Amino acid sequence: MKVLVSCPDCRRQFDASARPIGDRFRCFCGCVLEISRPREEELAVLRCPSCGAGALEGKPSCGFCGTSYSIFDADRTVACGQCLTRCSQKARFCHHCATPLVANAALGTATALRCPCCPDRQLTTRSAETHDAAAAHIAFLECPGCAGIWLEHDALRVVSERARALASPYEPVAHQHALSSFTQGHKMQPVTYRPCPACKQLMGRQNFGKASGVIVDQCHTDGVWFDHGELEHVLAWIKAGGEERARALRKEADKHVAAVRQRHAPPAWGQVGSGAAELSVSAEATVSLVDLGFALLRGLD
Repeated sequence: MKVLVSCPDCRRQFDASARPIGDRFRCFCGCVLEISRPREEELAVLRCPSCGAGALEGKPSCGFCGTSYSIFDADRTVACGQCLTRCSQKARFCHHCATPLVANAALGTATALRCPCCPDRQLTTRSAETHDAAAAHIAFLECPGCAGIWLEHDALRVVSERARALASPYEPVAHQHALSSFTQGHKMQPVTYRPCPACKQLMGRQNFGKASGVIVDQCHTDGVWFDHGELEHVLAWIKAGGEERARALRKEADKHVAAVRQRHAPPAWGQVGSGAAELSVSAEATVSLVDLGFALLRGLD
């Protein structure tokens, strides 16, 4: 049976016939969809499956295009992506909700690579269009279970550069609003080191951009793994001026560290004072560095 899945946000439809029921995948608009089982029901024709016009009660054919309804009753082998009603493979529109029965895109195929989070799941190939002339399509891998994304470094560079081209100057209120949907209800996950899908070596963990708040799993050789929602969070952070803010914070921190080092530089040879004086200088330097650490943490909130 041909199974269509419709995105509730952008209305794009996908042909999910080759994927099992329950698999999850990401629409090009970012919405995560799940393949559901078609409903087992036989409904009377409410709309013409040929032109989508409303059916006239008691009429065996469409009053607008003249198509006979009976030709659509024998082979209901297509599941509507909007309402999951079984429709005829000859129909152009669902006879229940009038949604066009046309798949705008096909889903990818399974690979031999395993998901770092779901070892029993195979990653599937996906691609998305881009405005970058050097890379018309971005290829990535997706887990049909947890909806995580694996991006090679070149693909991540293209996606990041596109977000930077749309970035606006940092403004605290706008920055907080852009990230509110990602930070609300966010819970800290236990630290787990995951294997790289390509080389099977354990990946390192790092805060993307050193200030985004998104801890990603990165293989320095092959690529970066994003859990469900993390890539969207990173791109929203870039577009909201997060990288600009991170650079400013690092510049301020470097100045503070340089000032502390200069103020508490060790005395020249032959000018060493008493042990108590040396201890006082060391303690003052430690307190200053601790204050710097708390200031940086407050700046990242």
